[in-house]
Amino acid sequence: MKAIDLHVGYWYNSVKWDKPVILTAEDIHELVCRADGANISDYIDEMFTPIPLTEEWLIKFGFEKIIAHKDKRCIHYIINEIELLANINGDGIYDLLWGVCEIKYVHQLQNLYFCLFGKELNLVSS
Repeated sequence: MKAIDLHVGYWYNSVKWDKPVILTAEDIHELVCRADGANISDYIDEMFTPIPLTEEWLIKFGFEKIIAHKDKRCIHYIINEIELLANINGDGIYDLLWGVCEIKYVHQLQNLYFCLFGKELNLVSS
């Protein structure tokens, strides 16, 4: 990942804790300190990795499955009247197609959602 991929409030996998976490301003500060004047992109992979997009994440964000195709490798989802298409690879990881954008990671979905709707994509209450 590059520094431009990091956004406070977005989800990433913590390398240290080996679990999904929300990026904080303190995390950015730690990256800057580790870099000590160098490019922080060189240090991101020591702290964070992108979270592959799965159906579980889509459901957590409030997406609704509307159509599952016969081959079960292509599924339609909808949120806020916007439909997207998910192609599922052998690992259950999704490549979302939203217009011409291909989205493979949770933070990319969060970023696109913000660009389209002007608000953050948050987890829905269970």
